Amino acid sequence: MVDREYFRRLYDILEPENTICLGRLTFECVYETVTDKPATDLDGFQGNYNNFMENKGIITLSGGRRIYALAHCGSFGTMNRNKGMDKKLDPLFWQKKDWERIKR
Repeated sequence: MVDREYFRRLYDILEPENTICLGRLTFECVYETVTDKPATDLDGFQGNYNNFMENKGIITLSGGRRIYALAHCGSFGTMNRNKGMDKKLDPLFWQKKDWERIKR
């Protein structure tokens, strides 16, 4: 949030149609900067971030711009995304599903 002012100016200049946020903190900061509303006001954001990504992971703003909530692609994000998952499955299973959702 230290760079909030600069990010907001850049966001307004670029006018991106899609903003992909890797990790909960990144999503929270981007959402709050762009909307001037706390992310905690979003349904489901206060709870499990994995559930939030699956149920509300795409936020559509006025003008059709979208913000995507995703897990971070690093080791901690991957481990958190796979909590409770069958160890025999591909460790990137959920992240691949998330990206497929974006692709659609």
